[in-house]
Amino acid sequence: MRVEIVSTDVKSRTVISKRDNKEYTFYTQEAWFHDGVNPYPSRCFVPVSSLDSFYNPGRYRLATGAVVVDRFGTLTLRRRYNLVSDEV
Repeated sequence: MRVEIVSTDVKSRTVISKRDNKEYTFYTQEAWFHDGVNPYPSRCFVPVSSLDSFYNPGRYRLATGAVVVDRFGTLTLRRRYNLVSDEV
């Protein structure tokens, strides 16, 4: 499995929490997920910490600990995770 980043564009989305009425901003970067099974990649969005902290275009893999078993026993991605460069 690998993730391919093709642009440094980062999108932001701000929401207001119903629980505490605070404003939260989330930042994501568009990517393409290659699962190694399907012939074409799937579009996905990778979380980043700010508008200025983006991944450069290239190929990446999920960092150790990015995939966890959730409370239902299903494999899932953590809410926040990192990518590691797959370029040599």
